[in-house]
Amino acid sequence: MRMTVALAAGLALAGCQTAGVRPFDGAVGYTFEYESGAWRVTYTDAITRDWRILEDGALAACARETGRAVGSLRLVDVGRNEFSRNVPVSVSYPAGVITTPIGGNGGAVARPETPQTFNQTAQITRRMAFRQVTAVCQTA
Repeated sequence: MRMTVALAAGLALAGCQTAGVRPFDGAVGYTFEYESGAWRVTYTDAITRDWRILEDGALAACARETGRAVGSLRLVDVGRNEFSRNVPVSVSYPAGVITTPIGGNGGAVARPETPQTFNQTAQITRRMAFRQVTAVCQTA
């Protein structure tokens, strides 16, 4: 499927997104490469994002990487993809609970550290759904 996406000159949203797009961090963001005489951009975000937002983000990423104005660029050969994958997520939680013996009967009571000033962090895996736009970026 060959599709061309052009950005309307008055669309202020995409101009703002140039500062808001970010390189791929392992979950969301954009990748950009120059291959066979063409700039290829991939933009990934949460599945709840509208396709137009992803396309605008891809165009803003092209502008950032090429140093050109958003209005002077367009996306061609746009591909759309939805997928799920496991993503590592760091989770912080309060540090453990210490037990202190009470009296002579060997009983113990759980009591939080005072003051509780540090956290422990664990890495967990979460299944997440994404949308991804891949396109060639050209001058308009």
